[in-house]
Amino acid sequence: MNRPLFAQSGVLARRRQEAVVSATQVGGWGWFPVLSLLSGFGVLLLSVAYTGARVEQWWAAILFWVALLLMFVPTTIRMTSVEPSRKERLALITMLGMGLYLVKVLHSPIGFTFHDEFVHWRTALDINQTGHLFRENPTIPVSPLYPGLEILTDGLAKLGGLDIYTAGILVLGVARCVLVLAVYLFIEELSRSSRVAGLATLLYMGNPNFVFFGAQFSYESISIPLLAMVLYLTARRVRVHTIDRVGLNLAVILTIGATVVTHHLTAYAMTFFLVIWFLVTLLWNRVKQAVSLYKQNQNWREIWAMTKSEVKLYWKKAGKPSTQEWAAPAIGGTMLLSLVISLAWLVFVASLTVGYIAPVVRSAVIEVLKMIAGEASGRQLFKASTGQVAPLWEQLTGFASVGLILLGLPFGLLRIWRHAQNNPLALTLGIAALAYPASLGMRLTNSGWEISNRSSEFIFIAVSFAVALGFTEVWLSRKQNWEWVAAFTVCSSLIFLGGIIAGWSPYARMPGSYLAAADTRSIEPQSVQAAGWMYKELGPANRVAADRVNSLLMLSYGQQRMVMGGGDGINVAPIFMSQKLGGWEMDLIQKGKIRYAVVDERLSRYLPQVGIYYEAGEPDTYQHRTPLDLGALQKFNAFRGVNRLFDSGDIVVYDIGVLQNGLPEIVGFTSR
Repeated sequence: MNRPLFAQSGVLARRRQEAVVSATQVGGWGWFPVLSLLSGFGVLLLSVAYTGARVEQWWAAILFWVALLLMFVPTTIRMTSVEPSRKERLALITMLGMGLYLVKVLHSPIGFTFHDEFVHWRTALDINQTGHLFRENPTIPVSPLYPGLEILTDGLAKLGGLDIYTAGILVLGVARCVLVLAVYLFIEELSRSSRVAGLATLLYMGNPNFVFFGAQFSYESISIPLLAMVLYLTARRVRVHTIDRVGLNLAVILTIGATVVTHHLTAYAMTFFLVIWFLVTLLWNRVKQAVSLYKQNQNWREIWAMTKSEVKLYWKKAGKPSTQEWAAPAIGGTMLLSLVISLAWLVFVASLTVGYIAPVVRSAVIEVLKMIAGEASGRQLFKASTGQVAPLWEQLTGFASVGLILLGLPFGLLRIWRHAQNNPLALTLGIAALAYPASLGMRLTNSGWEISNRSSEFIFIAVSFAVALGFTEVWLSRKQNWEWVAAFTVCSSLIFLGGIIAGWSPYARMPGSYLAAADTRSIEPQSVQAAGWMYKELGPANRVAADRVNSLLMLSYGQQRMVMGGGDGINVAPIFMSQKLGGWEMDLIQKGKIRYAVVDERLSRYLPQVGIYYEAGEPDTYQHRTPLDLGALQKFNAFRGVNRLFDSGDIVVYDIGVLQNGLPEIVGFTSR
């Protein structure tokens, strides 16, 4: 085992190090076989819980949490010990990561059901069928401009004769394996401790997006593993000998390029982190030199008066540059490469990204400023837009999760400051970890909540390192007894459960009966059949307007050209929500060249779980208190020439092409 960077002191610490060395030399699997059996049983319980949820059994939710803890807790207990070998820790952390990946797979075992999955599925279908990149996607216009995930999926599908769903599940499974291994290896490279690396990777799995959002068929699910690889490869490249740097240089170049063409925010986060890392590496050495000179000369004026040649002469006399001094140009080159590729892709391929991200950031900043000024009350935590409040135990667990992280951060940051001042990477991660408290304030706003939630996957790499370091070096270093192991296990489990609670809505965690505008809980056979019928009978690429969920299904299963605010600048909500078709509604129909309208009459019976029926900006956005009016949804029946082509009882497809020529004659009935 490598010598730990954060060395312990005392006889007990030396004995522990001897035990670790002994275990490493043996290199056995330890408890891995037994814990694999327990984890497999947890996956079995999870599948039973999902089956129970589909038939509305009360015990399903309880069994869901029990299954998760059965996978997480035994592995955590083992990872706190100094006994496991490096091989066992790697095996355990990979097993847990893949087990938690199955939480999402078993949730939707036969097809995509999460919102963003349908958008990327459509992009993958376009690549598969046309052989061309950058096809239009009106739901998220920038999605086709970052096709890394879809290229991999399409290649695997064609190579193995698989459908897009199966290929996507396999690609994401490999990505999840890469993520946990890259995070582990990165922290291990930094701390030189397999124990700290294992515990940090465990804590990283407590970020709000790890279990569900980070496992869906979306570009962020593969870009985060690529980011972790870039960090590990760069950290490794700084330390290795010159003869080994060629392969690492090539790997860094390829991984940075893959990250940039896969996801915009990940590419920007990667570049920003590399900039901070470079500046810390560059400036920290200078600060230490200045402090050293001050101790010798006891005169700051003499230090500032020294010319550049004198400083170089001082360094030359002091000896050869250390590894960390050489790290500055090495990290600087990686930073410049990331910056150049990101800017080039933004300017020449994905210039739409600025217009896509800027409004979200602007809205979040405005909401935060209004809250500070007392002009807005902010978003209510643990309360859905429909008025439903999360159970008390979920609220307490969510707050406890955040509180424990905030409690552990100072211990880790203090340890970094005291014992890692010769390690700019550790200092950089400490700086990045400070972004976590700042991001919590964004969760109090409707727009900022999404920014805070998305950023957690990046920030938690730093947070997990700092918290694991604090726990390991301050708490577990001197008190290796069952009470402290139990305390750490409870704390890490609360962080893990709190991350799931904070990151994914209660109604979406498990399958179940239909809910309106609830994304995964709104995907059901009736709407899927309507989309499939439209593709078969009317062909693809028709201009169609529909609600939020049916738009996703028509986009993917139906392969239609949906008219939406993102791609057309047209919010179609008034066309459906207005009691009658007036001049404004007719103008929207004609401007959008809408040929078909899909009406889901269930929207007149249920409130929207996500706060909107169609798109943000519709009347009563995030404030619906009553369902839509059925008469408003059925108004198309009143016009001569508007044909009802498909009717399943709830889903109706209207041919409204006649409305392109003006408002036709009203025939006098409005209901079926």
